[in-house]
Amino acid sequence: MEYFNRIMRESVPILFLLLLGELIAGVILANGELKLSMIPGLIILLPAILSLRGNISSALGSRFGSYMHMGLVEPELKLSTFKKPIVKQNIYASMALNLIMSFFLGVFAYIVTLMTGIAGASILVLTFVAVVAGFLSGFFLVFLTVFLAVFTSSKGMDPDNVLTPTVATIGDIFTVLFLFLVADLALLIF
Repeated sequence: MEYFNRIMRESVPILFLLLLGELIAGVILANGELKLSMIPGLIILLPAILSLRGNISSALGSRFGSYMHMGLVEPELKLSTFKKPIVKQNIYASMALNLIMSFFLGVFAYIVTLMTGIAGASILVLTFVAVVAGFLSGFFLVFLTVFLAVFTSSKGMDPDNVLTPTVATIGDIFTVLFLFLVADLALLIF
């Protein structure tokens, strides 16, 4: 019963707050409806890029939860934490995954628009939006994930109870926000 109580005590308050966070992501999405119609392939790209951000950030969060439990990363909020080889390599790997997979998402979104007959944006526009929005949201989420892992652990909480849902929800908010900001930029450039 001890573990059950700890999981409930640490998870319920953050999950309640995250419900509100997902509503914020929904409001941002609703306000971007015009952009979705101006770049038709964006509606295909949106769920895929949201899922990708959550997958990469959640995996990173899981690894950092394990690092904290094993003592490979100390639960101290210091700049030196980001200089550790294990932390730097995870940050580099996550950023590389964000860039590579965002590129492929842009290309695949274009191919799906062709296959379904949706009059979509050009491959250049969809790839540009996917890569730039993916990089910006991924960069933000990588550092947020490391910070939250160290912070929750330093407060005596189990990062596994808090990290993955927090990063996924905050990732949804910022990915939708960055996607629409980059879509605005794409409409100006292309």
